Amino acid sequence: MSQIDRTGTFLGYPVDSGIGETKKSSLPQWVASLKAVKYYDEDTEQWVDWSEYAETDITGYFVLFDKSGKPTLNAAQIQKATGWSGLSLQDLNTDYSQTLVQFRVEENTYEGKTSLQVSWIDHADAEPGRSIQKLEPEDVKKLDSKYAAALKKLSGGPKPKSVPEKPPIPKLQKPVDKEAVKAKLKAQTEEKANRAKAAEAKANKQAPPKPAAPKAKQETCTLNDAWEAVYAAKGDMSDDDLGTVWLETIDKYGDQDTLTGEEWVQVRNEVLGQIQ
Repeated sequence: MSQIDRTGTFLGYPVDSGIGETKKSSLPQWVASLKAVKYYDEDTEQWVDWSEYAETDITGYFVLFDKSGKPTLNAAQIQKATGWSGLSLQDLNTDYSQTLVQFRVEENTYEGKTSLQVSWIDHADAEPGRSIQKLEPEDVKKLDSKYAAALKKLSGGPKPKSVPEKPPIPKLQKPVDKEAVKAKLKAQTEEKANRAKAAEAKANKQAPPKPAAPKAKQETCTLNDAWEAVYAAKGDMSDDDLGTVWLETIDKYGDQDTLTGEEWVQVRNEVLGQIQ
């Protein structure tokens, strides 16, 4: 048997493996002699039998901890691939020759020399081919906290929520049950009127007639003034119901494009009387 001669993703067995150290930094590493039995054809997206070829062997070197003592991604991947608990390095001296693993071979250039090396190891059922390795959600949250100040500077900080705009003056776009709206408004108006009459009769049985108020200067307003006044006073009434009352009241006075300032006052007051 001889060295694997191409890049790609393979399924195979760690026929011999154990703990060693890197030459320069003396960092712990898991060294595994891997024998490929299947190769992933990325064009057909199928596993093909590789055991019939001579080029089945390659050795993988997986550094387990960095210089600061933190576990590397290799360590986590070896746990997934072999079932190693991570409690002890001695446990990695176990015989894994019957454990099927997935590994990826890629080109590596060092000091001008290019060779093939095992760049990744995973469990046998992992999605084959090159894939992006993402951090777990809790690890991303930690990064958010660590770089909160930098992210705030980058983004300019949270943006203020926009103030909702007042709905435009209504132009009915869908059918409205005008009769139901009229009936509801009529019932509300009658109920308020009856309460007012009862209170007035109780308090002013013998009250003298009120003197006539001095004649005031005729008030005027615009369409927008009238609409703003009734919209501000609508309370819990829906925009559709208010729109119906508004349009029906305008119909009594004619075309809204020709109404005078005095007539807009009358429209405003009549709508206010109905909704209040």
